[in-house]
Amino acid sequence: MPASASTKAAKSARQKVASKHKGARPIRRAPTSSKASHTAARQTQAERREKAELAILAAALGIIADRGIDELTLAEAGVAAGYSRALPAHYFESKDAALVALCNFVVERYLSRVQRQIPGREGLEGFLDRLGHYFEDGQKDPRVLRAFHAILGAAPGKPELAKSISKLAEESKATFAVYLRKGIADGEIRADIVPEVEAVWILASLRGIMGQWLYDESKTPLAEVRDAFVTSVRKALQA
Repeated sequence: MPASASTKAAKSARQKVASKHKGARPIRRAPTSSKASHTAARQTQAERREKAELAILAAALGIIADRGIDELTLAEAGVAAGYSRALPAHYFESKDAALVALCNFVVERYLSRVQRQIPGREGLEGFLDRLGHYFEDGQKDPRVLRAFHAILGAAPGKPELAKSISKLAEESKATFAVYLRKGIADGEIRADIVPEVEAVWILASLRGIMGQWLYDESKTPLAEVRDAFVTSVRKALQA
């Protein structure tokens, strides 16, 4: 076919297609949701902040464990975590506020390990499982334990920190009391005890023993002390 004839045929075909679709509605594109994209961006920003905060807290924990609480500065924690010197102050505002967050950070990680590693027993045996785990967990990661005890020791002179630590202690004692009440209901634990009172001396004993081990590890046979302590608690509580 000659080129001129081909051009005429193509032109005629285009005219037919145009005529066929004349007056047809244009296809609308689905609108993009700026609100949805903004929400996604906001969530990503929140996730980035959480990641940075956790990294800064972990770095601060290491500084306290190695050099003591007085040596901690927010700027150094930021640099050690791989961020700017100014970022920790932006997130936590003050060293005392960072210590409060750090205390919660340590406890939350500990409770997460408890849930993963301890059998889900209730009553007296479940309670004794938790006591034994407290010793074992501290021995596995003494740097975290050392930092936690340093924070505990600093609390009396820092009202906000003291308030946070008091709250954590109350939560621990309340958890202990749940196990003790369950043991009483099941007939495993003496009915004449007061769970909230027993929880106080048991928690204080746990912290005291682990503190002693930190100060004088070579003269504190922790495994033997753990077994003796758990046996003593069993004898004191068992029906």
